[in-house]
Amino acid sequence: MSKFDYENYISPCRDKCRLDVDKKFCIGCYRTKDELKAWKHLSKEEKLVIMKIIPERQKRGYPFDIDVV
Repeated sequence: MSKFDYENYISPCRDKCRLDVDKKFCIGCYRTKDELKAWKHLSKEEKLVIMKIIPERQKRGYPFDIDVV
């Protein structure tokens, strides 16, 4: 049995997993469809970059096709 890696667990998930009407973004966590698919394969650093972008996406609401970095 493998031990869960809490040190590297990073997720903005809020258990409200549902894509928007255009099927581009999760309405719970504000990740894009591509980010959701890639999440388990991303490095900790890549996840942290996305986590920094999420609050701006929340402020702007939907739709948001261009990230503000």
